[in-house]
Amino acid sequence: MADSRVVVLLGMHRSGTSLTASILEAMGVDFGGDLLPANENNPRGYFEDAAISRVHIRINRVLNRRPFTPPGLADYPDSFWGSSQAEESIDELEMLLRKRLERCNGTWGFKDPHAASFLPLWKEVFRRVGVEPVYLLAVRHPSEVAASIQKRDRMRPAQAELLWVDQNVSTLLGSEFNIAAVIDYA
Repeated sequence: MADSRVVVLLGMHRSGTSLTASILEAMGVDFGGDLLPANENNPRGYFEDAAISRVHIRINRVLNRRPFTPPGLADYPDSFWGSSQAEESIDELEMLLRKRLERCNGTWGFKDPHAASFLPLWKEVFRRVGVEPVYLLAVRHPSEVAASIQKRDRMRPAQAELLWVDQNVSTLLGSEFNIAAVIDYA
């Protein structure tokens, strides 16, 4: 696995993460085959690993959190990071990562809008597997994201812009500002 690379594509919903993932895939980054299916909101596909997404969603359900809502902006409780739930999730994500890396030919990548919140877990997974992740951040102007989310989810623009701020701050802090590239949707 020492020769393997992991690209972690981070960014707020509707910020061009799927577009960026499609470009990265064309450049040889393997996003795998177990991806969330395309739908009317993203007809070309999300490029999100379904198993990873399920782990993130399950953690949020256990903690009774609704990400991308105002109550979901609160930090995860400190007690979570050292809990058996966190350890089980790390074990599961480690197993998933090892399988993905064994199957790919060099560079594997993933994206999930929840990943920014779970970078502390992922850092431990990367340490255990012995890979140094390459973090990429896809951004789009907050008012454009808000307009897109308002159209799709009927969310108030101010709420969507607040979520944009939270998501991007979480990405920067969680990655310790170790972003290899910022990809602007414009």
